[in-house]
Amino acid sequence: MLPPAASAQADLSVRSTRPESDLASESLARILVRQGKTARAIEIYEKLMVKQPEKMAYFAAQIQQLQPSA
Repeated sequence: MLPPAASAQADLSVRSTRPESDLASESLARILVRQGKTARAIEIYEKLMVKQPEKMAYFAAQIQQLQPSA
């Protein structure tokens, strides 16, 4: 008996390599900043502002630092 063709096998890596859209933490935002992904970091900080309104001023300051000055 032959094993099933490779194309018939499900790609199990898809779920583990796709970024979680609701994943948000200060640590992740800082990592993204270090990687130069400031737009994504800003999105994370905006989500954190909703999740942790008591730290809204802090997150707003972080966003302001990341936005290019016009």
